[in-house]
Amino acid sequence: MQRNTALLVVGLFTACLTTLPAETVAEQDARVEALLPQLRKQAIAFRRGFDTPGMALAVVTRDRIYPLTSGVCEAGRVRPIRTTTLFQFASVSKPITATFAAMLVSQGRLSWDDRIRDLLPGFIFADLRPTRMATIRDMLDQRSGLPGSAGEVLEGFGLPQRTILDRMRFVASAKDFREKWNYSNFGVTIGGVAAASVTGQAYPAALRDLFLRPIGMNSATAVYRQFARNPNRASLHVIINGKPVPAFVRPADAQAPSGGVSGNILDLAAFLQLHLNRGVVNGRQVVLPAALDECYRRYTDLGKGVRVGMAPRDIDYYGMCWDITVTPKGTEYINHNGAFSAGARTIVSFRRSDEIGIVVLTNSFLTLLPEATVDLFFQLYDTGRVRAGTLATFRKRARQDGSKTGVDTLFKSLFGLVDTPAIINGHPLSAYAGRYRNDYVGDFDIAEKFDPESGRNALFFKATARRTNVKVQLNPENGQLQARTNEGALFGLEFQNFDGDRFDELVIPNLAEVGWQNLSRVR
Repeated sequence: MQRNTALLVVGLFTACLTTLPAETVAEQDARVEALLPQLRKQAIAFRRGFDTPGMALAVVTRDRIYPLTSGVCEAGRVRPIRTTTLFQFASVSKPITATFAAMLVSQGRLSWDDRIRDLLPGFIFADLRPTRMATIRDMLDQRSGLPGSAGEVLEGFGLPQRTILDRMRFVASAKDFREKWNYSNFGVTIGGVAAASVTGQAYPAALRDLFLRPIGMNSATAVYRQFARNPNRASLHVIINGKPVPAFVRPADAQAPSGGVSGNILDLAAFLQLHLNRGVVNGRQVVLPAALDECYRRYTDLGKGVRVGMAPRDIDYYGMCWDITVTPKGTEYINHNGAFSAGARTIVSFRRSDEIGIVVLTNSFLTLLPEATVDLFFQLYDTGRVRAGTLATFRKRARQDGSKTGVDTLFKSLFGLVDTPAIINGHPLSAYAGRYRNDYVGDFDIAEKFDPESGRNALFFKATARRTNVKVQLNPENGQLQARTNEGALFGLEFQNFDGDRFDELVIPNLAEVGWQNLSRVR
C-alpha cells in the first residue's frame, strides 16, 4: 500500500562469504536463546497495545530460525496463529522480487541494465526518453519517473495487470525519470514482470519454480486465490475505535511483484536467511554476493529525519527494493516493510555486520507493531533490556501517522457513509447515472439500480465487466458522494456540467496525481 521506512546497517561487505568462528556462532545462538522469553513477553504486550489480533515473528541467524507466534487469525474466532499460518506480505514482496531478479542476474539470464522495451516488446511509457532507456534497475530502485499512485486506482477498480501496465502509456514520467525517487508499486511491478520474462514463464510461476521453492519458501505464492483457499490464513483487520474489524479482503495479483506475495513466517525467515548467508542456501550459491550488493547499494539519499525509537539524525537511503538506514554511529540496517490499508503490516530487517535479523507479520492496520517489534528485538540483542516508554513512543507515532495521512478519518468515513437518497444536492439519481470515460480509466459505469439493502434505488459503479457493482454512498458530514473498492480504498465522485437533465463530466480527485481525474460522459 504505502512506503513506511522501518528501522535501521552500512558499509558494503566484500563479495566473499564471511564466516563466523564456530565459538562465535555458538555464542550468538546462546545470546538469542537467552532473550527469547523476554522477547515473547514484550511482543505479546506490544501486540495487545496495538489492538492487533495476531502476529508471527522469527529471529533469524545464518544457521537458526527462532519463530514466535501470538494471537488469532481473526478477531472473535478461536483460530490461533501458528508458524504455518499464511499472511499477506504486502510490500515485503518488493525485496523478494529484487532478490529473484538478482538470482537471474547471477545466472547470466538477466542484466540490471536490460531495457524494459527489449524484455516487454510493445510496452511503452507516455514519454519517449523512458520508453527508450528505462531498465530493470530504474524500476527496482524506484526512479522510473512514474508517480507513486500510477495504476493504484485502476487496480482498485478491478482492472487486470496487463491492462494496467498498458495504461502506463498515458502517465507522464519523463520529468522525474532518473531524477526523482517515487515509491511506485506499479513501477516495481513492471520491473518484476520484465525480469521474469527471460524465463519464459509468467511472474508468479517463475517466482515459485525458480526462486521460492529452491530456497525453502515452500508455502509462499504470488497468486491470491492460492492464499485465499487455505483455511489457515490470517484475515485482514482495520482498527476502528481501538477494535480490530475484519472488514476487507485484498487481492493483489495485479501488482504481484510489488505486493502480491504471501506465505508463512518460516517462508519469510528462509528468505532472510538467504541474505544473511550471502546468497547461499543449503551449501549452494543461489545468488551471487555481487548481485545482492547491487540491491543494497544506496541509489537514493532520502535524507535525515526522526525515526521511531531511534536518534533524530539517522539517514535513510533506498537501494533496489530495500531501505537502508544508517545511525549516527554508522550502524546499518537493511529493511523493507509492507502495508495494506485493508489490514496488514509486515517487515523484514537485518544487520549484515552481525549476520542477524528479524521478520514480523501482523494482520491489522494502522499500526507500527512490526517496527516496534524490530526495535524491541535489537534493544534486547544489543543491551539485554528494553527502554522504558518504547511501546508508548511507537503508539504515539502511529496516531500521528494516522492523523497525518488521514487514514484514521478514512476508516471512520468507511463506516459512517449512508445510502444515497432519491434526490442528491437537488438532482435525481438519473442525473448521475451513465457511462463516463477517459483513456486512462477506460469506461466507468454508474447505474441507478434497486438496492435490496435499503429497499430503494441507489447508485452503483463498476469499471470492469467482470467486477461486481459497488454501491455509491453519501458522506453525511460534507454531502459528497463517495465509493469504496472491495479492498476498502475510498474515493470521491464529483459531478460537473449539469445540462438541465444530467451531468456531463465526472471528476475522481484520487486520479489527480496521474493527471486523469476528468472523465467525460459518453452515454
